Amino acid sequence: MHARLEIADAMRKLSAADQEGRVQQRREELAALRRDMEKLREDLRKISRAFPTLLLTKLRKAGFNPDEPRVPAGDSKAVAAIVLSRPKLSTRVSIGFAVAVLVGCVIEAAVKWAVGRVLSHFQ
Repeated sequence: MHARLEIADAMRKLSAADQEGRVQQRREELAALRRDMEKLREDLRKISRAFPTLLLTKLRKAGFNPDEPRVPAGDSKAVAAIVLSRPKLSTRVSIGFAVAVLVGCVIEAAVKWAVGRVLSHFQ
């Protein structure tokens, strides 16, 4: 009987040690995921700051001139409706940038939610 108690006690200690090892492993995994999420967040901040400049640079390299009218020759009515001035272009780029940032925030929230759901199954 005494041997059985010792065996049961040893098994309980091994099980507790194994459980603690799993908990520690999960904590390390969560810490790694948090670090990765922070890196992604910082990369998103960098991209959002550089996006307008990069976009205009790419457009200019492709031959885009914001001061050049974008209408067919001889169509004077279309000129007034289509010509983009710098302020209009800046406004549209700003709106596009804001939409890109909002979409990025929604994607980030969705990823956080999904990671949380996945990790909740491990606890």
